[in-house]
Amino acid sequence: MSELQHNAVVFSGGSFHPRRYRERMLQVIMETFNMRGMHIASDAVCSLFSTGRSTGVVLDCGAGVTHTVPIYEGHNLRYAVSGQNLGGNDLTQLIRTELAPFSFRPLQPRTGSDMYPYPHAINNMKESTDLFFVTSNYESEAQTTGIETAYQLPDGQTITLNSERYRYPELLFQPNLNEHTKDKQGVHQLLINSIQSVDESLHAELFANTVISGGSCMFSGMKQRLEMELGKLSDHVVEIIEPTSKLNSAWVGASIIASLAEFNRMMVTYDLYDEYGPMVVNRMI
Repeated sequence: MSELQHNAVVFSGGSFHPRRYRERMLQVIMETFNMRGMHIASDAVCSLFSTGRSTGVVLDCGAGVTHTVPIYEGHNLRYAVSGQNLGGNDLTQLIRTELAPFSFRPLQPRTGSDMYPYPHAINNMKESTDLFFVTSNYESEAQTTGIETAYQLPDGQTITLNSERYRYPELLFQPNLNEHTKDKQGVHQLLINSIQSVDESLHAELFANTVISGGSCMFSGMKQRLEMELGKLSDHVVEIIEPTSKLNSAWVGASIIASLAEFNRMMVTYDLYDEYGPMVVNRMI
């Protein structure tokens, strides 16, 4: 592992993890891999950096958790972070519950190119570009015709989707539509909560620099619906920014951070670790 000694590493996502997790991570990097430094940045900061911004608010909607994170000049405003256990896994479970009895029979074990795990089939449905979409008006969409479409599963079955195409993503805006998520808030309300928790002088800048990231923000119409919902709740100009790749925006942002001229001052070096121990990592985020 001697080739790693002259390298540093950037971890995204670790800033919201427990202290002991960060400290153990630093210990492994320094004592096992003998690397020269480590920096921890939140997924939200990395996603924001991927768009060329250092101030804004990020809606990070992942598999199990959704966070809204206000950021000022590259720093999380932790006191204003909003989050809840609502994300892509809830949509997957909804699809599985409603369609599984007649559409998702368990696939037999297969080999080679025919291998396709059962949960993966549902995730692939969600990530199909045109299959599901966020509607601008959920109530009137029910009167719309011509949205029926067929989808072929990996095992050869073909299912037909109609209102499901917009009903499932609607859970992100109206969690009360499902019994299991009725106590949650819509993603637009989480954004409002976070923005209103910071100084009023920042409101306009945050509304104008709202970045969405994570697999659950990939649905067509997400940007337009968020702009509409936030526009109803604020007098500020709202602009939703979509990174080139919502799934990889944290990685892109982390690579930008690692290339900054001041990166050496941002990371925990081996000398700092040697002097203060693993706890020093908590002073650097």
